[in-house]
Amino acid sequence: MFTVVTDSSSYFDRRSVDPQLLRVVPLSYSIGDQAYFEGYSDENGRFVELLKLPTHRAAHTAQVPVGGFLSTFHELQRQHREVLCLTISSRLSGTYGSALIAAGQVDASAIAVVDSLSTAGGLRFLVEYACALSAQGVPLPEAVEQLEKKRESVGIVFSVESMEALRASGRISSVRQSVGTVLNIRPILLCSNGIIVSGGIARGRSEQVAKLLEAVPPEAERLSLHYVQNSPKVHALAQAAAARFGGLDIVRWPIGPVLAVHLGIEAFGLAWQTGK
Repeated sequence: MFTVVTDSSSYFDRRSVDPQLLRVVPLSYSIGDQAYFEGYSDENGRFVELLKLPTHRAAHTAQVPVGGFLSTFHELQRQHREVLCLTISSRLSGTYGSALIAAGQVDASAIAVVDSLSTAGGLRFLVEYACALSAQGVPLPEAVEQLEKKRESVGIVFSVESMEALRASGRISSVRQSVGTVLNIRPILLCSNGIIVSGGIARGRSEQVAKLLEAVPPEAERLSLHYVQNSPKVHALAQAAAARFGGLDIVRWPIGPVLAVHLGIEAFGLAWQTGK
């Protein structure tokens, strides 16, 4: 039985985490000259209000440092635990690289580091799958192999009000400059193979909700709704998703401050997992 280690962009709430199965290492962010650690999804305080202030334009995020993983790896190895570390996509953050370096500074034979090629709900689905493999007693090498195959079964679609933050971060370049600035036109974006790509545009709220749903495969077996702050459009997406995928228990997983810095507080979307 191994312990899964992930980063805070998986957005688990504290009560859903069994520390014998899962450890969450924090990313960090700063607003103005004040730095913060991103915690569990139910312990991030009033970050939305902070991001509404004029100083939000000076907001930045930082990957998990090597030391963040190293202390966790050392603790688990003292307990004679094997470790499966699953991180936010290496194409969105340097966190995966930090985990690899940290693993190389301890007994690497007992640690496996896997790039999720995802984040938020996609990452969380994979982490939950990894925890289930551990609970079933699947050996670490076999679990890594199964997890790398399982990556193909998860996806994320979302929309934002403005492309300004994403463009400033350098995490997207394939969407026209006008998208997100022309009145009532909003981008539909996908996390595909670890990067953010365009999924088209939507004109008006109704089409925005419809196109988000159209991106979800009909064979989806799990579905999660993501948002920074609740709003009428989030409610509309929840209702439409329930109507289309009536047999699924659609969970709501709020997005925390690190992704909110890059996406804006009006971001919302869906993550799914198929049965592949």
